[in-house]
Amino acid sequence: SEFKHYFGNVRKIIIRELGNMNKAEKLIWQAKMLIKSNWINARILLEDGKENFPEKQEIYIMLGDIYAQQDLHKEAIKNYQTALELNPKDDYLRFKYGNCLLVLGEYRLALDQYNQCVRKFPELTYNKAFAYYKMNKINISIQLMETIVEDPLATEMPLIFITELYLMKQEYEKAVSYIEKAERRFGFQGNILYLKGLAFMNMKNYLKAFVTFQKTEKLAYSNNNFYLNYGIVAHKIGKDIVAEKTLLKFIELSPKSGQGYAELINFYLDLSEVEKADKIAKKAKENIDFSLDLSLAYNKLIQYKKN
Repeated sequence: SEFKHYFGNVRKIIIRELGNMNKAEKLIWQAKMLIKSNWINARILLEDGKENFPEKQEIYIMLGDIYAQQDLHKEAIKNYQTALELNPKDDYLRFKYGNCLLVLGEYRLALDQYNQCVRKFPELTYNKAFAYYKMNKINISIQLMETIVEDPLATEMPLIFITELYLMKQEYEKAVSYIEKAERRFGFQGNILYLKGLAFMNMKNYLKAFVTFQKTEKLAYSNNNFYLNYGIVAHKIGKDIVAEKTLLKFIELSPKSGQGYAELINFYLDLSEVEKADKIAKKAKENIDFSLDLSLAYNKLIQYKKN
């Protein structure tokens, strides 16, 4: 009885609220309720609503959001464009429009939308930096990221992104400085430690890289290339048991990568374990048609056998 009483009161509130709304508001309210359980029906309702209320901006925004959430970005763009025609000064709407273009790989067009935004906010700057990075304008991307990474951040992603940018530029000490900021702010995480290990590896500080990768492994970090780089570093400092285990793990996870097989062949040849090198070479030929790394490793194996 208590439940019926409660449900009855809720129903009365809904009816009362609907009575206070005009027809466009009722349609939007119904669509909001539907989105939670059936986005297709919400879409149909809003598409019909465009015919009856062509000047109602919120209908187009809601439709754009629905399409974007379903990865239907071209459809989202059509609705965001119409919504912007109704209110060209809506910066957040323009940001969402730009984001759809970004996902579609239209980086210049995305930047055009972002640059029209009057109000600046970290998410906008981050996405602009990402667009410039995809256009291979790394320096501009870094300049933009440096304007936001010193501010309080809700996530480690901006610091990870700027670290990756400095790794691309081969400025490894700078990369380490930013990844250590990420450690101080967000603690030890697998993705943070992996990038730190990569920086040390490229600086040829293999011992530091190995210790960092060890910590990364303990955090159950999942990235195929992690095992490849961990194996390479382990072999560099003579940790051959770890090297073999991690390189084998890499080719298990990435059976179509020539580099993994090549590293293993070279690894076994360094240890004079020709039979194991042969076995890996045969496995590689079963999985890969051509790889420059593998061709060099095959030649090394042939020469080793001759000698």
